[in-house]
Amino acid sequence: NIMELFHTKFFDMDAESPSRTRRHVGDARKGSSCKRLWLYLRWCLRKNSVVDIGIMDFMPISELMIPLDVHVARYARLLGLIGRPSNDWKAVMELTNRLRIVDPVDPGKYDYALFGLGVLQITVPEYLIVNRAFAP
Repeated sequence: NIMELFHTKFFDMDAESPSRTRRHVGDARKGSSCKRLWLYLRWCLRKNSVVDIGIMDFMPISELMIPLDVHVARYARLLGLIGRPSNDWKAVMELTNRLRIVDPVDPGKYDYALFGLGVLQITVPEYLIVNRAFAP
């Protein structure tokens, strides 16, 4: 897993890094969703986007995982895209794999839509709601 490798290499450079630094760098081995790292990769890898700068190309965008935050997770559950109750690594894999069915080349692009629904607290039409327990 690229996140496990990154975490290991990053902290091997400074084994005595403060705990506040470790707290901000997710570790997938401990179940972290690694939101900040996936978000950074999305910004750097996705090209032809009004938000992402696309300055790197060391991996295909098809390998990007969704940067899962509370907004994305809430609406993904509401729409029946994930069933896990926790915003953890398994939820990231579940959501990304579902979105790969819709677009195997760029599943990460749906982060914008789910995040926007959550931040703007947009009401989802009743017929699209699969899990009413997460309705705002």
